[in-house]
Amino acid sequence: MYQPLSQKEVIATQAKKIYELEQTLAAAKVRNHHQPRWQTYQEDKSTTDRFLACTLAFMALSAVLLLSDHSSLTALRTLSINLGGGQCLWTKAVSLPADADVPRTLLVSYPGSGKRYVWRAVEGLTGFRVGDDWDHSEFGKHVATIKTSYPHMESDWNDGRSAWEPWVDDFANASVVYVIRSPRNAIVNYYSMKQELALAQSWDSAHSRVGATYTYQARIAGWLQWRDDDQPDLYPLENRDRALIEIEEWSKNIDFWMNGGSNDPEKGVLCGFMTDCKPTVMLQFEKLFSNDNLISEAEFDRMSQGMERPGLPIIEQEARHCVIRQTKGKKKWANQWDDRSRLGKGDNDEDKLFTTTQLHTMILEIQRLLNIYSVGAWVTDPNAQVLVAALNDYLTDITEEWNVAQSTGR
Repeated sequence: MYQPLSQKEVIATQAKKIYELEQTLAAAKVRNHHQPRWQTYQEDKSTTDRFLACTLAFMALSAVLLLSDHSSLTALRTLSINLGGGQCLWTKAVSLPADADVPRTLLVSYPGSGKRYVWRAVEGLTGFRVGDDWDHSEFGKHVATIKTSYPHMESDWNDGRSAWEPWVDDFANASVVYVIRSPRNAIVNYYSMKQELALAQSWDSAHSRVGATYTYQARIAGWLQWRDDDQPDLYPLENRDRALIEIEEWSKNIDFWMNGGSNDPEKGVLCGFMTDCKPTVMLQFEKLFSNDNLISEAEFDRMSQGMERPGLPIIEQEARHCVIRQTKGKKKWANQWDDRSRLGKGDNDEDKLFTTTQLHTMILEIQRLLNIYSVGAWVTDPNAQVLVAALNDYLTDITEEWNVAQSTGR
């Protein structure tokens, strides 16, 4: 006997059609480089038309489902579709419904450590938009996940209790996802962001430049000036290169969150309003961003497990590896997607070098962290284990660069 498809089954079927057409369009995009324009147009127009038609139909059907079950967060999870068999349809995240009360997540790192890529992955996993402590996203405070660089100066929460207190009620019980990245790359990436924001010193100035972020790599000449400048306007009591200051800030950021803010009585006040300020899970950016799917998928699994709690709708296990592959692959379609959007525009980050003194300072800071988090009670701490493994990777790479710098007299 014929059984009509449910609304969810219809949407899933439509989503599979969109997925198949999306793959066709992706292949056509590659083929475009090898065919005359008129031929490409004729071959791809019908595919594009079908893609648009299916997408519109999908949106309409999704709206019907959501309107008929607007109070169900499970219904919202259909925004990212599990197509079965390890396939998925990565769809744009939506705002958290006004009446939704879901478990919250703090996404934390030193600036330049790849939070943009990670929050793309979080949005693919949960279907909800990720906000930021400066609210440059303009998503407001009612979000499931918030990203911050606290206690670094680039966090709005450094203005004190008046800045972070409005977030406390919703995020008091938040899980903390900490992202670590090599200081050699994080500091350079942080500088590129500063340049894209024209070294803005106010919210308005920075917000006016949001459209320029992740569009180009900074020039080497500007990097050298910033790297070696003691910047007395920002650090009046310091008499060190900006790079040396940021190396210390990188390690202090790790110390703050690993210790739940207890090592900083002034800024640690924030943690007094949270159930647990220590990381629920520590992620290594280089692994999550790896071109090796097995490595990135394993790190994404760790992130998913750290965020997964009752009441937070997360895409089914079988589709999660597809989500991280889709997150990496979206660079082909979307501008300003992540760090890769800067490639080929400006001077390569690999050419933005550090002095031997600055590299040696990185080595000393990494060794300091290793001396703390590889002994005593930390030995059995899962996050410390991830941290120590990452630090050892960074130590090897930076020591090698330091040796080269010494031999060349840099």
